[in-house]
Amino acid sequence: MNRISKFFLPIKAVHVPSANTSAKKSGSELTSKSQKLLINLGLIEQSSNGCFFLLPFAQRSVDKVIKVINEEFADIGAGKISIPCLTQSSLWKKTGRFDENVGELYHVRNRHDKQFIMSPTHEESITHLLSSIPPLSHKQLPLLLYQISSKFRDELKPRFGLIRSNEFLMADLYSFDKSPEAAEETYNHVRTTIKHIFKRLGMFVTEVKGDAGMMGGDCSHELHVLADIGDDSIQHCSTCDYAANKSLGDAHTCNQCKSSNLKEHKGIEVAHSFLLGEKYSKPLTASFRNADNKLVPFVMGSYGIGVSRIISAATEALSTDDGLRWPLPLAPFSVCIIPPKEDKNKTDPISAVEKVYEAVNKIEDLRGDVILDDRTNQTIGKRLLDGKKLGFPVIIVFGKSASEDIPKYELHDVNKDECHYLELPDLLKYLNEKYSSELTPKSVFVHQFV
Repeated sequence: MNRISKFFLPIKAVHVPSANTSAKKSGSELTSKSQKLLINLGLIEQSSNGCFFLLPFAQRSVDKVIKVINEEFADIGAGKISIPCLTQSSLWKKTGRFDENVGELYHVRNRHDKQFIMSPTHEESITHLLSSIPPLSHKQLPLLLYQISSKFRDELKPRFGLIRSNEFLMADLYSFDKSPEAAEETYNHVRTTIKHIFKRLGMFVTEVKGDAGMMGGDCSHELHVLADIGDDSIQHCSTCDYAANKSLGDAHTCNQCKSSNLKEHKGIEVAHSFLLGEKYSKPLTASFRNADNKLVPFVMGSYGIGVSRIISAATEALSTDDGLRWPLPLAPFSVCIIPPKEDKNKTDPISAVEKVYEAVNKIEDLRGDVILDDRTNQTIGKRLLDGKKLGFPVIIVFGKSASEDIPKYELHDVNKDECHYLELPDLLKYLNEKYSSELTPKSVFVHQFV
C-alpha cells in the first residue's frame, strides 16, 4: 500500500502570485509557474543553478515517460543501449562541432591530459561505435539504437527549472540507413512513433519545421508544447496550416502557400528530429557494405525527446497558479484516498479504507498507482487541499456519507472540477470508464503544423 507518510515530499508554503504573468524574477533567476509549483510542492529541489534533484513524486512521472518511450521504441525495433557521458573531444573536432559549440560544452581532462566533453548529445559517440566494429551488411539496415541518459549543456542563462537546465534527461535515438530514400522513410517512421509517444502521454504538441542548428543535416522537425514562457517563436499559417520555427527566418508570407495570414506562438521544444545525411558518418568513417560489397557511409537520422523537460512543459501548460495539473498518464499517482481524521473515540475505520483501496488498486489501469493520504492527524479539508495542489487527477474522500449504512464516497475529479457521491460499485465503474477512455491515445493531441 502506497502511503504519503512514507514518501519524501518536502512541501513548502505555496505562494499565489498577485499578477497574471507566468514567469517572475526570483532573486537573480527567472522562475516559471511550473518551477515554483514543483519546488514548493516537494517534487524537485535545486542543487545548484541549473541543476535539480528529482524527488520521489517527480521520479514517478519521469518513470512513466520512460516506460512509454521504451515500449514505443521497442515496437519499431530500436535497441536500447548505454553510451558513456564522456566523449573524446577529438571526435567533435573531426565533425567540426567542437569549435562551433565550445562555449556550451563542459570540458574535463584526465590525469594524462586527454580532453573529454560531457556530451549534450551523442551523434559522434554512436557513429564512432559503428566505425569501430566490422562493417555491417546493407541487409542489416536500417539499424536503430537509442538510450535514455543525462545530458549536459553549459547554459548561458539556466531558467524555468527543468525546462532549461545544465543537466537534463533525454532519450536520443539514432538511425543508420543505406540510402537517402531509405533514411527518409525511417525518419518519417520514427517521427510518427514520437508523435504517438506524446499521444500516449496525453500531451497536446505542435509539430513545426525546425532549424537544424548545431546538429546540421538536411531536414528537421520539432514538437512543441505551446506556452507563454517558451524560448521558441513559431509562425503558423492559418490558411494552409504550415508552421515553422521563426529561427528559420522571420517570414512575412507563408513559405508554403504565400499567404500573409501568419500568427506567432511561443513554444517549449520537447522533441526534435534530424535527417543528418552523411554529416557524421563521412568524417568518422562509419560505413557499411552495399550490394556490390563496397564500403559506403551510413545515411543517418537523430531523434531526441526531452524526458525531464516534459514534466515541466506539461505542468506549465496545464497548471493553475497554486496547483499542479497533469495529463492523466503523467500524474505521479492517479488516485489519492483520504480517510477520516483520527478520532480516538470512534471505531477505527481503517478496514473500510483498505477495502476501498484494494478495490481501486485492482483496476487494471490503476494497479500500483493509488496512494493513501494517511496523515490522519490532519483534517480532511487540509489533505484535500494538498491533494488538489499536487494534482492527483482523482481524490476519494471518506466524508460523513462514508459512515452511513450504505456508504457513499466523495469522488473529486480534479481536472474536471467535479464532485460525485458514489457507492463503491458506482465509484469503481466511474474509475474504470474514466481510465479506459482517457488513457487511450487520441490523434487530437498532436497538431501537425508542417
